[in-house]
Amino acid sequence: FGFQWVTETALVYSCRELFHLFRQQIFNLESLVQVSCDFGKIATLHAKADSIRQQCVVFLHYIKVFIFRCLKVQEAESHSRPAHPYEALEAQLPSMLVDELRGLLLYIGHLAALPSVTVGAFVNQNQMKLFPPSWHLLHLYLDTHWLVLEILHILGEKLKQVVYGRQFIGQAGDNLTNVSLFEEHCEHLFCDLICLSLNRFDKSFWNWLNKLLRTLFEKSSDQRRSSVSLTQAKDPLGFSWWISVHVASLYQIDRHGVSDKMKQMESNWSFIEELLKRSVTVQDSILEEQLRMHLHCCLTLCDFWEPNISVVTILWEYYSKNL
Repeated sequence: FGFQWVTETALVYSCRELFHLFRQQIFNLESLVQVSCDFGKIATLHAKADSIRQQCVVFLHYIKVFIFRCLKVQEAESHSRPAHPYEALEAQLPSMLVDELRGLLLYIGHLAALPSVTVGAFVNQNQMKLFPPSWHLLHLYLDTHWLVLEILHILGEKLKQVVYGRQFIGQAGDNLTNVSLFEEHCEHLFCDLICLSLNRFDKSFWNWLNKLLRTLFEKSSDQRRSSVSLTQAKDPLGFSWWISVHVASLYQIDRHGVSDKMKQMESNWSFIEELLKRSVTVQDSILEEQLRMHLHCCLTLCDFWEPNISVVTILWEYYSKNL
């Protein structure tokens, strides 16, 4: 954040100050979004916004590296000698990080609640690779949400090396732990991404496929109530087909973005079989175009996963009854 020299102990001694600077940088980037982005200013605004985003991302990566390489977690029963002042601060750092990460998530809010000017940056196409501040802000939000998950995961793994099952408890006094924050953020992030997908699904070149693509199944037999609500899809079955096929294709891409078609993938046929049964029984008769698309989706998934006889049986039974 502008400091030329940073010691490896900075996170221990200045944790809250660093997170304050982080939020301040996010505010600066949000302020740039309000500036009119005409052709004469695009290069300058792009440079400023990109610099802010990179500073924030580097800070979150710094936290990951510090936890992995430098943080020493002491066992709860370790009181054999007086702690060095640095060790005393270091022992408080995990709990402080839990509080600060939660505060950061509350500050940036949910992805699904982003203003339209920011979400609209998803479709920004610029051949000159000069993007408006809204594009950088959107991707900083995405970076932050994902890196918070990685930080919480590394924090949990670090603790397992000392005492399995122990958790870091936040200092706010509301029983917040690294595990509960990780699970809560996972759920919110999945729901936010699905909500954003729904908005794109309703407005994309997929209009004709809307009748075939579905959002989510209704409540399953799982009795656990979700703490977040999802946007209601116009065609829930159709969106489920769409997202299942397209997410399945992502499993062939590694973390570097390289396609690996030889990679073995775990299938999700049980869900698809249930989805197919619901799709062919939701009404007395379905259009031939819909039946063709169900078949097309199943064949695509067979290519990603492995052949499945059950889906063929379901389609054949439907066809036999309506012949």
